[in-house]
Amino acid sequence: MSGGAGSGTTRRAAVAILATTASFWGHAQGNAPLRIGFQKGSFNLALLKSYGLLEQRLAGTRVQWIEFPAGPHLLEALALGSVAFGATGDAPPVFAQAAGKDVVYVGAEPPKPDSSALLVRPDSALTTLAGLKGRRIALQKGSSAHFLTVQAVKKAGLSWADIQPVYLAPAEARAAFERGAVDVWAVWDPEGLPTPRQWAAKARRQAPIKAQRTARTRVRASDATQSGAWRRAFPKGCDQKGRARRCKSSPGTQPGCGSRLARGLSGHNAAHCRSVGRPHAAAEVSGELRVLATSRGLTNNNTFYLASQALSRDAALLQTLFQALTDTDARVRADRGDAVQRYAEFAGLPPAIVQRMAERRGAAPVGPLTAELVKEQQLVADSFTELGLIPRSIRVADAVATPIRKV
Repeated sequence: MSGGAGSGTTRRAAVAILATTASFWGHAQGNAPLRIGFQKGSFNLALLKSYGLLEQRLAGTRVQWIEFPAGPHLLEALALGSVAFGATGDAPPVFAQAAGKDVVYVGAEPPKPDSSALLVRPDSALTTLAGLKGRRIALQKGSSAHFLTVQAVKKAGLSWADIQPVYLAPAEARAAFERGAVDVWAVWDPEGLPTPRQWAAKARRQAPIKAQRTARTRVRASDATQSGAWRRAFPKGCDQKGRARRCKSSPGTQPGCGSRLARGLSGHNAAHCRSVGRPHAAAEVSGELRVLATSRGLTNNNTFYLASQALSRDAALLQTLFQALTDTDARVRADRGDAVQRYAEFAGLPPAIVQRMAERRGAAPVGPLTAELVKEQQLVADSFTELGLIPRSIRVADAVATPIRKV
């Protein structure tokens, strides 16, 4: 049973530490606000802002939250002193360091290899990475999508010169993708998910289908299998409630694949089953997008926290930030429904889609970088150097705040 004298002493000590941190920050910065940069995809930071945990723990410090469209924009602001702390994917810090920008790695989250993808339109002839040759690929330059594309091209046995990269910010990339100006869109969650307008359009299209489903509830599954109307209403790989069926060809080999099969159904599409619960699966189901390849097997899609030189030397404040972010993650996992609703309101997405996004993230506590993460990030930098995509070679460890955690 918790809550004894020992826990009370611990709480008082924690309060004292937090008060000291807040006081130190205020004095060191002349009561300047603590400016934090975040993106739409910064799940932990967006919810930390919503919960207000940091403001509670830094009493007397004014916390300002500034949203950026992508990591490169955030790190530009960090280098200029417009923000003191923020999170990005793997590529932005590499480009910033190579450009001589003053940024420091201070923390990281566990990998999220299912949170980015290469997307194509539903009617695209592209089915494999080898088909990327000669294609126009929209991506944010210097972003995690940039490294995803590099890895996809390499895995396909192609050279960078074999594709046509089109460097666009996420909003511009979406517009170009939707009007057919590019063939592929490399992007991260939640940018690749359907817009509220797309989901409203989908709901209108599905209304007649839902009515048909209700009318068919008494029809035996074996009879329904023979119905052309049923096959048109439900895509291959889905059961009568629109959920993914279990993988028949290789049960248990993929998340969500097992022994349960919808009775009387045939023509199972294993690829569709594998996509359910995977990156951008909701976008694929919407009919507006199709996943060509996810980041799994190509990149771990790491999230890094970076800070100004001044903040990187403030161990107490960094610990407060990390603990607040870790507590945010714990609160998300304890009450996912509340977290999903909060994030949905922030991102302008349907809660059902945010739920899918949250499920594939896994636990995301925040702490200092491990030696293994630094090594992995060096491989990212070396890949860009070899392709001549950054102006000079860099040593990632030179931009990492100490200490580095042992693996």
